Amino acid sequence: MAVFTGALVASGHWLLTIFGIGLVSAVSRISVTAPVSEDFRLIAIYSFAIASIGSAAILLPATRRFSDALYKRQPEKAPALLFACFAVAGLAAAALALVVFGIVLDQPIAIILTGVTFSTLVAMIWTASTFCSAIFAVRAVLAAYFTGTLIGLVAAVIAGIQTGIAWVMAMAYAAGLAVSLGALIPVFLSSFPFPIRSATSAIRGVLRSLSKFAYLSFGAFMGALAIWASTLVVWLSAFGETNASGFRAAELYDTPHFFGLLALVPGFALLIVFFETTLFRGLRRHHDLIEQHGSLKQLQASAARLTSLVARSAVTLVAAQILTAIAFVAAAPLAAEANILQSSQVSVMQITAMGSVMHLIVILSSVVLIYLDARRLFCLVQGAFLLATVAASAGLLEFGERWFGVGYLVGASVGAIVAAIATQSVLARLNEHIFMIAAGRLQSILGSRRS
Repeated sequence: MAVFTGALVASGHWLLTIFGIGLVSAVSRISVTAPVSEDFRLIAIYSFAIASIGSAAILLPATRRFSDALYKRQPEKAPALLFACFAVAGLAAAALALVVFGIVLDQPIAIILTGVTFSTLVAMIWTASTFCSAIFAVRAVLAAYFTGTLIGLVAAVIAGIQTGIAWVMAMAYAAGLAVSLGALIPVFLSSFPFPIRSATSAIRGVLRSLSKFAYLSFGAFMGALAIWASTLVVWLSAFGETNASGFRAAELYDTPHFFGLLALVPGFALLIVFFETTLFRGLRRHHDLIEQHGSLKQLQASAARLTSLVARSAVTLVAAQILTAIAFVAAAPLAAEANILQSSQVSVMQITAMGSVMHLIVILSSVVLIYLDARRLFCLVQGAFLLATVAASAGLLEFGERWFGVGYLVGASVGAIVAAIATQSVLARLNEHIFMIAAGRLQSILGSRRS
């Protein structure tokens, strides 16, 4: 159970996306005609991507602000922070959806409103789940995710049978997501039963956190964009196709790439278990030694043990991810034999699965860097991942479809190398880094009290 719920906490957003898109694709094919099924699937994919990219820059700084409020023993700020984050993240996702569906794709007003509603709901669900995960309400998040998704799918099937209209199906699916959101909000508020004194003040605080934690914000945005980067590059290339409704996609790449990315889920689960046990306990012991005024020799020995612990754990996680990737590589031809994939899509799934090994290293290092408050290095890692993915994906297009997926593999590999170097540089000067961070927090608290 710990590993399963760990997968949710660490990869809830991505699990929701993959779970939703996978079921949408499967159910729509058997309930409506192929063109309607394709439009419904693409509305969902576009909305998930928009919500992910549009809200990423807000969620991480807002979560850090929530963490700081608890650190300062100000839990009464939690409800206002949640709803302020709803407003800011939801508005960002809605604005991006309006641009994409209304301007870029030039869709009818019904589809524009559907895309805006869908994207906003997903962004708000991710906000609620992030805050709920911070208080370890994992089972509630799990139940809300899958209950809302299943309700939405049933509603979408009924809407498809009754109307045969893609945007009506998407709105029905969004209604299920609204159920998820409605279930998550009381879970968080039950742990923080405080009145919201000033919503506008909380919104201003969330907006200020974007500049205060600019490296976290920009890094999170680049990290979310990096996940979709290779897909967007292929969509916008000559290999992308525009269907009769004006949606851009690349079926030859999209489906096997999504399936290959599922290889990350077991690694996510092991990662959160590692974080909650090995890393957190090791850092806690090191912090306790600092608070007990340990000698310099003791601190250096403790830092060395912690560095060795992180390295050994990283090797174990990567080894497990390699085995998972091998399993996915072996499963790809079987998926083609079962007519789940085309034979030309097999290599895409296999290459993506191999790239998941390097992607996990990026995620592992990012977790360590965020926990140690190494914001600039975190931003650097995400930037390297994004830029390398875009450059490699675009540069390899001229070599044809056989190279699909290699851009993601190259981008994740470059990101992994930068991430490993960055993490090692922080761990090599761990004591100095912790003292500098503590001094900065103390100065921030004293400054806020004076003001």
